[in-house]
Amino acid sequence: MKVMSHNLLIMTFVFLVVKSSFAEVLPLTLPEAVKNPSIQKSIYEEPFVSATVSDAIFQGKKGQAMDFWAAGLHPKSCRIALRKLSRYEDYKDYLSFLELSAYDDANQLIYFRISTPIFPIKLGLRFQIPRITTPGVYPFQFKEGFLKDLKGNIHVSEIDQRCFFYIKSDWRGVHSGFANTLLEFFSKTIIKLGAEKLFRVTSF
Repeated sequence: MKVMSHNLLIMTFVFLVVKSSFAEVLPLTLPEAVKNPSIQKSIYEEPFVSATVSDAIFQGKKGQAMDFWAAGLHPKSCRIALRKLSRYEDYKDYLSFLELSAYDDANQLIYFRISTPIFPIKLGLRFQIPRITTPGVYPFQFKEGFLKDLKGNIHVSEIDQRCFFYIKSDWRGVHSGFANTLLEFFSKTIIKLGAEKLFRVTSF
């Protein structure tokens, strides 16, 4: 009984430290969901992704809107994690759903070509973002493709000697041609699988 009580005390202490750490460094713009202790605990263990797609009117025509955020805590410090994560052109070597990954340093443009059974077609994504080599807040914008003009920010900070990533974006645009549920599933799956794999392979 004493051993169980001792273990429970340790688990409670660890949880409070985790909660306190998140409260100190997370951006003020975080959605209420992340302030939920159970989701904070989940983020400490694996990346968490939320995407909601709905019908919308865009320039007087049928369109779509997406509210998206994701958060994850890398096993290593930002110094170690960003050493490889900033090499966007190498992502094709790590992620099976990427046929091509390239980066134009002069214009800060990433190009990904995605091939996955989730979608019946190959998808090309081109978006603008700086190379992220240090903690900070970095804006990004999709320049073309079915999510053209999607804008957001990536927040990078250090928590307990681990690198924390928080992505937030909102989008309203021309209808993608895909059902809302399919676009939600695609966004959640690609980001979650990608983050999990990238966190693993950049931990060494």
